[in-house]
Amino acid sequence: MSKLLCIWLVLLPLITWQGHFEVPKVFWLLSGGIFILTYFIFNIKKLILTKKDKWYLLWLISLLASSYFGMDFKLSLLGGSYRHQGIIFFFCLWLVIKILELLNHKRSLTSLKQSLPLRGKEFLSKGVGVAVLIEAILVIFGFKLGTLGDINAVAGFLAIGIFFVYKYLPKYLIVLPLITMFINFSKSGFLALLPFVFSKKYAFPIIILVVLVFIIKPLNNLSIFENREVIWNHAVSLIKEKPLFGYGAESNEVIFDKKNKNPF
Repeated sequence: MSKLLCIWLVLLPLITWQGHFEVPKVFWLLSGGIFILTYFIFNIKKLILTKKDKWYLLWLISLLASSYFGMDFKLSLLGGSYRHQGIIFFFCLWLVIKILELLNHKRSLTSLKQSLPLRGKEFLSKGVGVAVLIEAILVIFGFKLGTLGDINAVAGFLAIGIFFVYKYLPKYLIVLPLITMFINFSKSGFLALLPFVFSKKYAFPIIILVVLVFIIKPLNNLSIFENREVIWNHAVSLIKEKPLFGYGAESNEVIFDKKNKNPF
């Protein structure tokens, strides 16, 4: 059972459908979330709530209340047309974390005096490393967007995933994701690698470098959808209109569309 869970999670970043990247991954996550929820319903005693869990669930409840009094309750639950990351999505993420906690805490005895973590954890970590290598190979063979649909997203996934390749697979294989990052040449991807290269004492120079990168190449102001200055200005005025309850989860499509039609 634990291996099936690991395979389901490992395949998540690789799932695409007819040229679509984000939405298929969300539905893949939600489909598995149904089985995890069913498991906890029949094994409720294994669902142990920590202080962090209670804060997270409190945030979900407040988001639910905001959505109920917001623009479109159904949209907030299921998510918008772009990513479908509504309240159900975030609840499913929490379920995944709780099931992984069970995977981490279980033990398998090798002798009367010694116990080791369940093999499922190592199986998952190796699987993530394999998924990173698959993504790298796809880019090397000409699929620059990989299975994530965006160069920066691919580079970020590889930068984080290099850890799993280095620790759980033959170390020389990290050459593949590194070559891939040079092929795509994502600045954000290289910045994500810096914490692996430098120790904490170099944190301040790293922050300065990040700031300089955005000064040299500022935020894109050409696209209406990516113009952060427009989005931020709208956000400030919208917060003033409904400072307490807000507009609900995933309501940005609706409220920003109305704001653009009626800017004053």
